[in-house]
Amino acid sequence: MSVGDLVKVTRAAIGVPLNSMGLIVGSVTSDSSLVYYSVRLFSLPGLAPGHRRYMGCDLEIINAAR
Repeated sequence: MSVGDLVKVTRAAIGVPLNSMGLIVGSVTSDSSLVYYSVRLFSLPGLAPGHRRYMGCDLEIINAAR
């Protein structure tokens, strides 16, 4: 996964329904070598647009950036 990829969220969370779509806008590697992706979620009814952090296992690539 890389910046610019269109992704689907595969884990529901409070305020973010299952299968929400977003765009990866950044990534951060923690001290324990875990990679967190910053995802800009698309606006849905009742969902304020914004950034959320997800692990790679919680995202599914829909369209990879070229």
